[in-house]
Amino acid sequence: MRQRPCALLLAVAGLAASIVPAASAPDLDGLTARQAKNLERWGYPFVFEEFRFHMTLTGPIVRDRRDAIRTLLQSRFDAIDGARQPLAVAQIALLRQEDRSTPFRVILQADLTALRPQR
Repeated sequence: MRQRPCALLLAVAGLAASIVPAASAPDLDGLTARQAKNLERWGYPFVFEEFRFHMTLTGPIVRDRRDAIRTLLQSRFDAIDGARQPLAVAQIALLRQEDRSTPFRVILQADLTALRPQR
């Protein structure tokens, strides 16, 4: 899978972190010094350089099924390789989860459009 962060995605994540009220903080165990500083300033440790794109694809999975589910999902996503063929992103959404027991809800959804220089 692609591990290199996308500059545009990092910029969008940073902007969201700077304008969205702090959510409930994650567990503090294991945070780096930079993550702890982010948590103090922005209310969440995984912003800017610490942000890594991720998608929540399932609910909790029992331990003995995790490898099988991971293999299945990996096979589906291996076909998407941004290094060989860019993946078009047409919309972006900002979601919030009040706590781990509640579903995510959409706060904002917006179309992404290319800016063209004026002639």
